[in-house]
Amino acid sequence: MIAFNTLVVNELVADIKGESPDTASEEAAKEVEIEIEEEWESLQTLRKIRPSKELTAKLGKQGQTEINLKDDLPERDRTDLYKTYLLFCLTGEVTNIPFGAQITTKKDDSEFVLLNQLGGILGLTPKETVEVHRGLAEQAFRQQAEVILADGQLTKARIEQLNEVQKQVGLPPNMLRK
Repeated sequence: MIAFNTLVVNELVADIKGESPDTASEEAAKEVEIEIEEEWESLQTLRKIRPSKELTAKLGKQGQTEINLKDDLPERDRTDLYKTYLLFCLTGEVTNIPFGAQITTKKDDSEFVLLNQLGGILGLTPKETVEVHRGLAEQAFRQQAEVILADGQLTKARIEQLNEVQKQVGLPPNMLRK
C-alpha cells in the first residue's frame, strides 16, 4: 500500500495538479512532521517515525497525503492496520522453522518512516497516531508489571524495577501514580 502510494498515486496527484513529481514529493516531505504532545515525547516509537534527513534520502520519495482512506474505512480498522504494522516494526519478521522453532529478523528504523507514511495513507490524525503508540506502550508495561507483581508483594526493589520498565517502554514518569 505504501509503495503503491509512493510510486503511483504520487504521480497521479502531481499530474492532476500540473506539478512535477519531484516538487510534489518535496511538499509531502514537509507535511510529514508529526506533532506530539510533550508528555509522550519519550516514546521511542514516536521519535522513530520522524525521518532524519539521511533516512529520507535513503528511502527516496515521500508519499502524498491528499488522498487517504479516512472516509473509506472506520477509525477502528485504520488504527488496527497501523497497530499491526507498528508491531511488525518493533518485532521484525518471524519465520517458523521445523521442530517448532522461530527465527526473528530485526528490522531497521526505515520501517518506522514507512509506518509514518502508512499513517498518512490511512488518514490518521497525529492524536490518533499518538494514541496507538501510547496504547501499545501501556500494554507492554502492563504485561511486564503483571510478571513482576505475580505474587502480589510490592517492595521497594519492585517499585524500582517497575520504574525501570516504565523508562524502557517510554511512558512518562507520572504514569505510575495514575
